Amino acid sequence: MFKKIIVPIDVQQDTRSLAILEKAINFAKPFSSEIHIVHIVPCLLNRVLDEYLPQNWNKKRLLKVKDKLSAITPKNIPNGLKFTTHVSKGNVHDEILQYAYKEDGDLIMLFAIDTLTKNYILGYNTREILKNSTISVIIVRE
Repeated sequence: MFKKIIVPIDVQQDTRSLAILEKAINFAKPFSSEIHIVHIVPCLLNRVLDEYLPQNWNKKRLLKVKDKLSAITPKNIPNGLKFTTHVSKGNVHDEILQYAYKEDGDLIMLFAIDTLTKNYILGYNTREILKNSTISVIIVRE
């Protein structure tokens, strides 16, 4: 049914990232789907700040994220299940949607954000993905 599942994660939130990855794996196994694990590094809102940041700061930040993603994924993906990772920088919801379309994704799997009150509250990026996606989106509650 679903050949390519796009799973955006935040490498800064290990527990949540592993939880959504586990759910994506369980969902992908019966279909032999390929999992695309995506992390988007948000752009700074004010580009004027760039001149005050150390040289190559953005490149170092991207490399750090790629390293962390590489450390998380192989040990958590079972043998035989195809996966790929992608890191880019930009507007989070736009980058996720562009990646999903470019890779012919069938499904985007996202977490609901609220963990304290157990209300079904969606973050800005999740709402924008839901509103603008032309492919299926699943919102997973913890």
